[in-house]
Amino acid sequence: MNDTPNHNEQTTKPEQEKESTAKTTKTTKRPSIRVMREEIANLKKELEQTRDKSLRQAAEFDNFRKRKQKESLEWTQRARGSLIRELLPVVDDFQRVFPDDSLKDDPQWKGVSLIYDKLFNMLKNQGLKPMDPLGKPFNPDYHDALMTVPRDDVAPGTVVEVHENGYLMNDRVIRHAKVVVSKEMEKDTDNDKKSVDSAREQ
Repeated sequence: MNDTPNHNEQTTKPEQEKESTAKTTKTTKRPSIRVMREEIANLKKELEQTRDKSLRQAAEFDNFRKRKQKESLEWTQRARGSLIRELLPVVDDFQRVFPDDSLKDDPQWKGVSLIYDKLFNMLKNQGLKPMDPLGKPFNPDYHDALMTVPRDDVAPGTVVEVHENGYLMNDRVIRHAKVVVSKEMEKDTDNDKKSVDSAREQ
């Protein structure tokens, strides 16, 4: 038996390996430039969509945070305004018991005045502001008219008396002022009639 390797077999084996390598290279060929560009365009589009979605979510969260802050501030102001509104009758009582100037040096009234000043300054620090409508034009947004009185020394529609002062809280009305408003003087019809009759007689 001849054990000598066949020369033809040795020479054909490397050639078969080359052919196999060539086939593998053909099957793993790189994608074309057009395909790569399309993939890049798709990736850019996905990236832009993700970026837009992220920006929208960030804006929505920021709006939500601002809305909650505004609601919290409004709730706090309403609660503070409600408490201060309950204290206004106490302020009115202090103002009613103040004596005239003849007793301003009395030690007892000085003590009462100091207590009132502390209370009122505390309320002002919370945003309370008195209206002081006396002598100003009547404004239904700020004043409640209790009655009208004929006056010839001021223009019609002027606040001539304040029965209960109004207050603002952070520039919003928390209590309207109760006031008396001037109106035009009524004409004396009797005197006018007498003047007409006298002119006719002449």
